[in-house]
Amino acid sequence: MNTAQSIMHRLASTVRDNGKSVHRIRDILTQPFRARHITNFVKGSRLVDGEPFFDAQAFWSIKQGGLLVSTGGTAVFGDGAYCFSVATPPPTPWHYYVDILVPPVTGCEQMKIPGIAPYYYRFLPAMGDRIPVTIIGTNIPGAALSMAQNF
Repeated sequence: MNTAQSIMHRLASTVRDNGKSVHRIRDILTQPFRARHITNFVKGSRLVDGEPFFDAQAFWSIKQGGLLVSTGGTAVFGDGAYCFSVATPPPTPWHYYVDILVPPVTGCEQMKIPGIAPYYYRFLPAMGDRIPVTIIGTNIPGAALSMAQNF
């Protein structure tokens, strides 16, 4: 099986719909894709001294090791690294994000989930649990990034 076949097989074999009729379009990136990875979804649950410390830790984890592929219960609609388009604004001001470039030869599934407004993107490499990405921006405050970097 070649790389493209491996990627498409992995995307198809890890799908979960959880009772929803999810519309999916699968492909393999041929050029870098600008994506937005939201690092938190629960208001105020990730603060240390008023700073989003754990979100900043997620930033450094992505910078050093790549975007983590979620599996099982945290990957509700299938194994993968979940993102939005960088054109999608954060749902609220307290949602922190990391904007990234996802490299070519990465599996990409665009998903439209009933009842949820923006499109989601599910990314998967042919194998492994990390996708090497380049960080191109974030809304995580500099004080939090410094605190987490020095931790």
